Amino acid sequence: MYDKHNLSNFSAQAAVILYMPINLKTLLKLFLLFSFSFPLHAGYFQDNYLFGVTYIQQYADLKAERGSASETGNGFGVYLDSYVKHQYRVKSTLGYIHYNTFDVTEIVFSVDYLLPIKTSVSAFAGAALGVASQKYQDTTLGDAASDKIYGIQLGVIKYIDNSHLLEVGFRQRNTNIQTIVDSIPVSEITLKSLNEAYISVLFMF
Repeated sequence: MYDKHNLSNFSAQAAVILYMPINLKTLLKLFLLFSFSFPLHAGYFQDNYLFGVTYIQQYADLKAERGSASETGNGFGVYLDSYVKHQYRVKSTLGYIHYNTFDVTEIVFSVDYLLPIKTSVSAFAGAALGVASQKYQDTTLGDAASDKIYGIQLGVIKYIDNSHLLEVGFRQRNTNIQTIVDSIPVSEITLKSLNEAYISVLFMF
């Protein structure tokens, strides 16, 4: 059984992460500063694999000839984690996010540094690189556009038991996907960034 007091504290930390500002540079600096004040690794992160499922709320920044716009989409993802020396995580993620006028599919690989802050809670920060594809509605797969996607992420992981963990975080992703859309007056639209808040359940095996 997990400690209800610890879970309550984790919920408060999760709320902070979910409403994190878009610019993460200051938070990354604080993370690096605090990393010198805590234990070197979390013992409950064994050197094994975890499978995760995640709910994603994503924020897209779009640029066109006549201006810019922002849209919000929701989706899900699955991923496979590998932990090394109780301190590092290598993650591969496949995500799908639906918007009102388009869909985004992304494959991302990332590396995180784990920083234990309590007996059963660890913060993490890392960098990511991958590929994202954008497809507008009423278009064919051949009309979809793709480009590299890269950025950083911060979050918190809560150890539940020997088989389950809970994770919340925020990812800042940059890209430059240019799509030609013949069905609207402004035909060329560029997707500049995909920032997302998420919550995940991880299964250890």
